[in-house]
Amino acid sequence: MKSKLVVVLLFIIACTSAAPNSEESLTQNIQEEVTTTTSTFIDEPDVYVMLLWHQHQPYYPKDQDGHFSKPWVRLHATKDYLDMVELVQEHEGLRVTFNLTPTLITQLKELEDGVEDIYWVHTEIEATRLLDSQKTFIRNRFFDISSRTINKSPRYLELKNLRQFPEDWTDNDYLDLQVLFNLGWTDPKYLSESPLNLIASKDSDFTEKDKETILEVHKEIINKVIPAHLKAYEENHIELITTPYAHPILPLIHNSNLGKVGDTQSSFPENNYKYPEDAQIHVTKGKEVFENTFGFSPNGMWPGEGAVAQDILQYFNNENISWIASGEQPLSKSLDVRFQRWVGECLQNQIYFIDHGIPN
Repeated sequence: MKSKLVVVLLFIIACTSAAPNSEESLTQNIQEEVTTTTSTFIDEPDVYVMLLWHQHQPYYPKDQDGHFSKPWVRLHATKDYLDMVELVQEHEGLRVTFNLTPTLITQLKELEDGVEDIYWVHTEIEATRLLDSQKTFIRNRFFDISSRTINKSPRYLELKNLRQFPEDWTDNDYLDLQVLFNLGWTDPKYLSESPLNLIASKDSDFTEKDKETILEVHKEIINKVIPAHLKAYEENHIELITTPYAHPILPLIHNSNLGKVGDTQSSFPENNYKYPEDAQIHVTKGKEVFENTFGFSPNGMWPGEGAVAQDILQYFNNENISWIASGEQPLSKSLDVRFQRWVGECLQNQIYFIDHGIPN
């Protein structure tokens, strides 16, 4: 029998302002036969590559008007979340795992129900009606995007260079910036399609109607994110998993003294923080949010920041979670040896340890 090598790669799309997430563990089996210079065939081990995309946003507080204080759930939805799962479905035979955290799911559903973020609010306002405080917000915050995106647009770059001269800004400058920011946070796939393709090709001199169209497309994309993941799961393209409810560092909630095992340099409280019942609630509630959204129970979970300890495994077992994932560093510290690639048979109730070198 051939030996089996499992390599787990984690890719994260989380809270950021820069443009950069099996029913029994779906994997892609890559088999190769390598020929030497003497034409002798070498029997290589099967390599199971598990791609785990970690899609997470913390819960952003709302202001007094009920608007999200940050736009990152909406903007990563329009830039990444929908396109990525659609891309997987375009490649027959590709199997990957998507982790959607409870706080991300909750906010996506709120956006579906009509909650807006403060950047959306500042986009909706007609450029000719902007107050001075709103103009300041737009000049300060609508460059929260990858510099590569800005540099691709001559007009966006021009406006960036104009930031230090606010007295020179015209209504058209503000309108163009409102549009370019939201276009920049839209995946190229949707920019190449109607109705956004004609708007994106202009690069400047946008209209209020252009802006309305972009926001309408953003709404459509947001409303598709959760259904698209469910469809891909039902068609056996992906495995869907989740994370304990608020993306906590579970070992420190269970007992803060557990942090001393892997970190002997930091200071810890004299009276250790110890709330194991709260740790269980995070796992239970995270699973409940997932079940209420997708209609089935997840097989796996990604603990917040990959933080694990022997003492917290019980909380996953209590919820019938069959596998979790962590990083190679916790494994190294636990074994007190340098991490190495382990070869062995796959078992039930597994922990997968992420290879950090490749995804990073």
